Amino acid sequence: MSITQRPHFGTDGIRGNAEQELTNHFVYALGKAIGSAIIDEHPDDIESIEIIIGRDTRPSGERILYSLASGLSSLGIDVVNIGILPTPGISLNAEKRNSYACAITASHNPVQDNGIKVFSQGGVKTDEIFEEKIESLLNKFLQDEYDTDNFATIKINDNSKLAYETYINWLHSVFETLSLSGLTIALDCANGASCKSAPEIFTKLDANVLAINTQENGININNKCGATNLESLTKFVNTNPVDIAFAFDGDADRIIVLDENAKIYNGDHILALFALNQNLDPKTVVATSMSNGGLKQFLNNIDTNFIETEVGDKNVTQAMKVSSSKIGGEQSGHIIHSDYAFFGDGVLIALLISEIYAKKKKIMQKYKSSELLNLFEPMVQIHEKVQVSNKALAATSINIEEAIKQHLFMLGENARIVIRPSGTENIVRIMVEADEKDMAEKSIIELIDIVKESCKE
Repeated sequence: MSITQRPHFGTDGIRGNAEQELTNHFVYALGKAIGSAIIDEHPDDIESIEIIIGRDTRPSGERILYSLASGLSSLGIDVVNIGILPTPGISLNAEKRNSYACAITASHNPVQDNGIKVFSQGGVKTDEIFEEKIESLLNKFLQDEYDTDNFATIKINDNSKLAYETYINWLHSVFETLSLSGLTIALDCANGASCKSAPEIFTKLDANVLAINTQENGININNKCGATNLESLTKFVNTNPVDIAFAFDGDADRIIVLDENAKIYNGDHILALFALNQNLDPKTVVATSMSNGGLKQFLNNIDTNFIETEVGDKNVTQAMKVSSSKIGGEQSGHIIHSDYAFFGDGVLIALLISEIYAKKKKIMQKYKSSELLNLFEPMVQIHEKVQVSNKALAATSINIEEAIKQHLFMLGENARIVIRPSGTENIVRIMVEADEKDMAEKSIIELIDIVKESCKE
């Protein structure tokens, strides 16, 4: 589906500057659009429709909550506020209640941004057909004028405490026999939605928890911390005795791992770890086109199939369901394990990794997390993002297509190049993967210029 058909929805919901783009007028119209699309699915049973709304710690989240709830309530839909909670916790609560859901979050983006992720009944992310319906309705509702002064006074049912307990109790039930006693585990909560839940569940399982970036005011969410900026966690691990460390992003649906030496392991390494240490049936791993060639080689060496999808955890989930695969994910740290849930949950995945590590360490007391995680040598992979005036042109440019062919020939048979417009920002992402670093660097410099020229208005 082309970008122009869905101008507001990106790869993972709607996202933008909280004050300039997610205005009260826009969010109210979006609430009406989401509500109308839901009602279309239940035309004879409107009174039974419920939508729960949770959010991360951003200061703009509460204002957006009331504007969104006002739009939904104007159609007679029952809205329940479940407070600050990781996105996977919101999804879980929707599953337990068999309700629709919205997560107000901009994930790993800075504090000035925010967004809305929409979940179908039962907590599964909406598909493109449903999102396209919301888009068409949104364009219509945006033409109307609204009195935005009264949004903050709307009465919303509050179920925050129960929703939080539901999420924590679910995690604890999955790992009720696990003891992490003797392990010192560092957690970087990105000043986001996992500030309370991640330290609590690891403490419940007897780990010695060292948590950083746990300011719930949200002002510093993702600021030089979390899964997309590992500077503070790397420094912390280098200056404190830690067995293993985990970094989450602002809404805690992704995870990055550090070993005792502060070496970084991304989603590809986590997929390799699960493929090696769990009895998968079928022996299949699903990942995106951004996954490193080293992962593919590793999986091939352990006789495990690799299925490649386009970028986006929804694409991964769909391919997992079709192939009956148990595990899938993205290099960025969105990891899905279908034995537990069909949504990415950074805290759940951190616990699964800790479980594997604890079992091995029980047998070999001096066993290090570096031995557990360092499973393959990644190919050279360079990523760049290019600010352009029209990102959509990247998907149709003949010049870019020809440049990719020429550079692949130059880089050799193991090389890969991925050029794609971002789903959430006005940029084009470039990835070059090759055996030799100098060749990859030369290639990406030239490709940046070609993308800039090809994506002019």
